[in-house]
Amino acid sequence: MNRRLDVACLDCSARCRGVLGAVVLLAGLMAVGVPPAAAATPADLLGSHVSNAGERKRDARNRAMMNLIADLGMKWVRLTGGKHQWHTHGKPSPELFDPMVRYAERRGLGVFIQLDWRQDLDGGSITDFDWEAVGRAFADHFGDRVSVYSILNEVDHAQSVEKPARVARAVGAFAQGVKSVDESLMVGTPGMGGTPMSPKKTDALLRVMGPLINRGLLDVMNLHSYQDIKKGHPSNILETSEWSPSNNFLRSKREAGVRVNVRRSAGEFNYREWSSLGATPESRGQGFFTTVWDQLNAVGDDGPDDGALVFALVYGIWSDDDGTDGKRYRGFHMATEYTWEENGKYIWKPATTGQALKNTIDNTQGMHFIHRDPYDKGVAILRGNGRKMWMWHNRTGFSRLDNPEFVEITGLPADATELKILRWDSTLAQPFKTIPLSGGQTSAVIDTRESLPFGETYLIVADSENDGGETGGLDRGRASAAEPS
Repeated sequence: MNRRLDVACLDCSARCRGVLGAVVLLAGLMAVGVPPAAAATPADLLGSHVSNAGERKRDARNRAMMNLIADLGMKWVRLTGGKHQWHTHGKPSPELFDPMVRYAERRGLGVFIQLDWRQDLDGGSITDFDWEAVGRAFADHFGDRVSVYSILNEVDHAQSVEKPARVARAVGAFAQGVKSVDESLMVGTPGMGGTPMSPKKTDALLRVMGPLINRGLLDVMNLHSYQDIKKGHPSNILETSEWSPSNNFLRSKREAGVRVNVRRSAGEFNYREWSSLGATPESRGQGFFTTVWDQLNAVGDDGPDDGALVFALVYGIWSDDDGTDGKRYRGFHMATEYTWEENGKYIWKPATTGQALKNTIDNTQGMHFIHRDPYDKGVAILRGNGRKMWMWHNRTGFSRLDNPEFVEITGLPADATELKILRWDSTLAQPFKTIPLSGGQTSAVIDTRESLPFGETYLIVADSENDGGETGGLDRGRASAAEPS
């Protein structure tokens, strides 16, 4: 594909741009072999990152990292690099990313390229670069081998000194350069504070990104989401869900004044807990499980069947708990041990958060989303591989059911013989609870006090997917209809 962008289209109505954007985005995803969110499995939407992807001395480390991502079953990788990797000898240098893009393709990973620069970290000025030429050069070089293109990372950080208006000019020029090569290529916003390090700066950046999204230059809103348990902080999921991934997507669109059905990504996300704040391995696993499922449950403007997530990338999957990667990573380490060798081999022993990630992928293999409801019941429904699954957040702020004594699931396959209840640390072979079913049941009521205790996220899995096309749901149930649990 090498169609030129019809610049006149950028002046059409918001409604026209919204329809066109959805068609172009779908075409872009299909071109790179990435399923759209509505037809995706959880693994199709998850990934992690490698840094300094344009620096050859990091290649062995980065190949090992991509091997881990692919071996876990995830389908995305973010390739980042500083200005000395993407802009050398006074011009763009996309060829420096060739080895890592080729290796990602070899491992079957969709590629998100983010070209890093921040004045407080890198010096110089954002005006030092011809951003349109950078976008055109990378798009000319990689085309649809790269799924999403982006520049700049967390320029809304509390320590960043960049002005939003200058960021908007750079991002708009870069996007125009990419889309001048092929209008179906996707461009994302800079990575922005999905968790408020500086709400004032984040909102200022959102307000200048909105017009670029509405004009059709940006296809994906990239929100970095870190949830934690810091007392009084809006990212504390024990106290509020205001800045949870799904809620913050709504908030960000409102703040940006977005009038089109934009897609969402999380270029970074994780769940942070510190032992000094009372964290335990159990609480870390529980918190991460809620966070990852809220990421996966993102919907667009067209309701529960409009899966909005392009990808969600776990940051720090390689970080271990002995502090070798620096104290700043201890709050969200994903491994108890991680080492790599020059030949690309690695040893990864998951911490509880890493195990929660692995279980999310393993327990949903071959299962596709058929319904998402993040804003009311806090439910997602998946089907496939001989099973049907209901995900439910039984915790404050993530479901309006408000800790009911009983819940009823509907759309149950009549030939299902049992329901398995899975927590963050459960597998299909070793579930948290098993509930037997009588023949012909198409619904079941579950006692939450026994099988779905308050304060966690759960997967409820039936051993059949033969529901006759009935999606079903999960809602408050009555004790008189309860099955033994």
